[in-house]
This record gives sequence, structure tokens and C-alpha cells, in this order.
Amino acid sequence: MAGRPKDPKINLRIYEELGQLLEQQPYSAITIDELAENTQISKATIYRRWKDKDTMIIDMFLNEVHGTSEIKGEFFNDLYAMLLKMTRIYTRPLGKAVIQILLTNEENSLRNHFMEDYFNAYRQVLREIASQRIPEDQQDIFIDLIFSPIYFNILIKPETLTDQYIHDMLKTVIRSFIPDESY
Repeated sequence: MAGRPKDPKINLRIYEELGQLLEQQPYSAITIDELAENTQISKATIYRRWKDKDTMIIDMFLNEVHGTSEIKGEFFNDLYAMLLKMTRIYTRPLGKAVIQILLTNEENSLRNHFMEDYFNAYRQVLREIASQRIPEDQQDIFIDLIFSPIYFNILIKPETLTDQYIHDMLKTVIRSFIPDESY
């Protein structure tokens, strides 16, 4: 017997509260007890949905980013829009918490969940965009050259990640593959 279906409104209430808490305090300070008390949702209900806070935060992140990519068929503009969106997600408290979880959590299943449901899916969308102008055998290198400076700066110096920086970096990477391209 499967039991009662999970009410999606409960997840939304928890995500809203978790988002507010992340704005006010570091990820490490947030507890399931605090979430349960603030949302008036029992800890048992929370633990039926997620095994721990890390899994909850990764799921919240995935819930937020799924279905938000729009490809218009404009090579540079589509790439630029995706990179801006990605950067903005990671520079917010939720994105910072996800980075902290991925760097400190040794549980492979959580990393695999993130890799399958976000990172690989995001790469596939970038591959679709890149396929307009970049030969297939070079697409992975092209994508790595776009991702690398963004992730480096997210970790080391996030203040660098301005719209202009992303624009200039993208132009530079594209020109290394398509020298006569101008944007």
C-alpha cells in the first residue's frame, strides 16, 4: 500500500522558509527543528520527504532551476543568458549552500543526484546551443572553457562575475573556436 500522496504545498512552504532562513543565517546554522517549528510541519513529515538538510537544499535548488532554460536559436545570446542565469543562482544564498554541500559532503548519492539532475542536464542544453556553431568533437572542450572561469570565480572571487565579465569571457572563448566571429 503506497499511502497518502505527498502534498506539494508542503514542499513549497518548506522551501520558502528555507529560503528565508538562508537569507538570514549560514546554511550550517539551519536545523530541521527550526524548519519544523517555523512552518508548523512535523519533523516526521520533513524526514519522509528528505533524509537530511543537505538533500533538502539540493532538491530545493533543482526545483528552482528546472524548466527555466529557454533557447531562442541565437548562439551568443542563448549562451550569454544561460551563463548569467547560472551565475545568479550560485551567487545567492541557496547557490552558496549548494556549493558548500558539494564541497564538504562525501556522500556519493547526493553528488550523483546533483550531477544527473542539474549539471549534466545543463551541459546538454549548452551542447544543443553549441551545436549551432561548434563541431561536435569540440563541444565538450568549448563547454568546459565556458564553465571553468565561472566556477573558479564563484569559489574564489565571486565579485568578478559581473555581466560584463561573463560577456567578455564568452566572446573570448567563442573567438578561440571561431576566429572571425564578432559580437
